[in-house]
Amino acid sequence: MKNKSVFTCLSSALFCCLFITSINLSFSQEQDIYEVTVNDLNNKSSKQAKNNKESDRSEFYNLSQNLHTVEYYHNNKLSNKHGNETLVKINIEDIQSLNVLFQNKGKFKNVKLITIVLNSQSDFNTLLDLSEIKDFSELKYLYIKCNFNCNEQDLKRFIKTSNSENKVRIFYTIVSPS
Repeated sequence: MKNKSVFTCLSSALFCCLFITSINLSFSQEQDIYEVTVNDLNNKSSKQAKNNKESDRSEFYNLSQNLHTVEYYHNNKLSNKHGNETLVKINIEDIQSLNVLFQNKGKFKNVKLITIVLNSQSDFNTLLDLSEIKDFSELKYLYIKCNFNCNEQDLKRFIKTSNSENKVRIFYTIVSPS
């Protein structure tokens, strides 16, 4: 009888340890989300952006982490679509699919968030010029997911912005592929 209670106690302790470890691993898959700082030449819009920062970040988290109508592009083609409402998100799954942003005139006018997945350091050899993306009248956020270690300086070289006209906030995270 004593052995059975010891076995139950050890089993319970082992279960608790495995449970805590699995929670920790699931949270470590995606690290913090960072914002790339872009020095605005226009002080007024910079101050306004700082004042609205909290609400804008809430909207960003809502768009990036909740269900909305989204299209997924891989190998320069539409690979999947979820939702039947107005398109508000686009996920670019590889660097080759960046061309989609320049080819679908008018289709993306309501898109507020573009998520781009970078799979290797060599993806930074491509330049993304935000001033060339003109058909995104509602675009507010660009979210870069690096499947390797990257930093803000890498992203500043990858993304070209016109500081005086830039209204798009840029976020990034480092994702550990599972």
